[in-house]
Amino acid sequence: MEIGHKIAIFSLEIGSTSDLITRMKKEYLKSENQHQIFIADQLPEGYETIQDATKSFDVIIIDSWDKTGLPSQDFDKLRKENSDIIFIVIFQRTTRKTIRGGTAPLFDAGINIEVVRADDSFRNNLIVISENRYGITGIKYQIFSKEVMGAVEINSESVADYQI
Repeated sequence: MEIGHKIAIFSLEIGSTSDLITRMKKEYLKSENQHQIFIADQLPEGYETIQDATKSFDVIIIDSWDKTGLPSQDFDKLRKENSDIIFIVIFQRTTRKTIRGGTAPLFDAGINIEVVRADDSFRNNLIVISENRYGITGIKYQIFSKEVMGAVEINSESVADYQI
């Protein structure tokens, strides 16, 4: 099945030609979708490089925003100027659990997905939807087993379990 979206990935954290990226492409992308994905590891013109990508791609993934060298406020500007583009952007946390460059992206994003490192094995790590302007929050996904585990408590409210 072809994905139907053209996707630009700015792999600034890992690099576009790393062994990890190569293995992930083989494992997670069907051969018929390879031509829909463009991977770069640089932003030669900074903000303008991302803005130019919005003219050719439906989805833009940035890993990670901290590596762009841009202020976090530019994320909101980019999102507002390109409301028809899906942005998936990684904002790293500090050891104090705050967002590098400020917390503005937490409020500007439509959906916040938090990766929770449960232990050193990484087998128990979770993804938790902690904010969602468009729907349900609290759903958690166990990365290793690829299973939806239901809801967790967020802001003292429990969300019912959901199956996807």
